[in-house]
Amino acid sequence: MAQVLVIADDLTGANATGVLLKKNGFDTYTVLDAANGADRSLADCDCLVVPTESRAIDSQGAYERVKAALVSLGGEEVKLYAKRIDSTLRGNLGRETDAFLDVLGPDYIAVCVPCFPSSGRVLVGGYLLVNGVPLQKTEVAKDPKNPITTSSAKQLYQAQSRYPLETIHLDDIAKGVESLAARMNEAVERGARILVCDSVSMEDMETIVDALIAAKLKFIPVETIDQVFAAALTPMPEAVREETPVFVPVAREKTEAVLRQ
Repeated sequence: MAQVLVIADDLTGANATGVLLKKNGFDTYTVLDAANGADRSLADCDCLVVPTESRAIDSQGAYERVKAALVSLGGEEVKLYAKRIDSTLRGNLGRETDAFLDVLGPDYIAVCVPCFPSSGRVLVGGYLLVNGVPLQKTEVAKDPKNPITTSSAKQLYQAQSRYPLETIHLDDIAKGVESLAARMNEAVERGARILVCDSVSMEDMETIVDALIAAKLKFIPVETIDQVFAAALTPMPEAVREETPVFVPVAREKTEAVLRQ
């Protein structure tokens, strides 16, 4: 059974993630019909990537597709769940995140880091900038299928999700791993199930992951997965992979720490 389950809201994103994982040495397969489960021939693969093609459909339909994929393909063997989203926050990100939290239960939180520095996407003060321009002022915001009316990731989430949310800002990240871990735990103790994190660089994202590990939180990364994995994902040594064949969006030395969470 796969140790990693990635759910993307479109086939293009799913395939891009699958190719990246394959290049990093992981047996990865895309499952087009998640409702029927994975073929038995894929039982020994490392990673499954599922495109739900739910970005442009109604929110309840998107929720049901993601939930069905999780129920069909998830299980105790899965060590890491991840949600791939659009880098400009189009689609049903809130409702699809709800599906993860509903299925996986109260032990999990979702951590959204919609940062793609090499493509000019950064989150500052909770607002998504695209090449320095607020999201709602870009051409992307005029997408007829997925119009965007705000640059605030928090507002986009709150319009869709039923779960409590808190934002993590750059000044929180700048204080370092220990302080950020305490900040995250405080948010969770207050009832937050979704954390939306500022980020302008890969270093910021690595600090966020380090803090999640230090805080001993079970988390679902919700992000534009390719950029994080390309910069930070490294195949584990063969001996380690045989014991725990799983990847995480952090460097090799952090892998075992994540698995212990």
